[in-house]
Amino acid sequence: MKNNLFDTKTGVTGLLSYNNVDAKFISNRFTGTGVAGIYVDGNSATNQYRENIQILGNKFVATSYDMANVVLTENTRNCKVVGSDLKDNVVDNGLNNKVINTTKMPGPQHGKELQHKNPYSVLKLNRGLSEKP
Repeated sequence: MKNNLFDTKTGVTGLLSYNNVDAKFISNRFTGTGVAGIYVDGNSATNQYRENIQILGNKFVATSYDMANVVLTENTRNCKVVGSDLKDNVVDNGLNNKVINTTKMPGPQHGKELQHKNPYSVLKLNRGLSEKP
């Protein structure tokens, strides 16, 4: 996915990469608010990792996300994030991921709840088969 514009709103994610391998997200532009700009996750029920995802040169302009610009869950490995600015913030809970030219920040683990700015909306980060967000 390359050169797209994502204008997000409260309670949503710009780009959700779920159960992908070798995906590339390059030079996209993100604006607005929400949960995260890019959220990469695998399947914790089957221990399937999302591998070799490349997130390169995406721009986060006037964004305010509840989690981070980019989130790599513990179900990711061997992914690469190259930010376009040190202000880009990334949560990396995965294995052997490379995060370059960004600010790494701690983030919630799977199974925890994240309360959004909208008091009526709660996102369950554990998207198991038996649970609904």
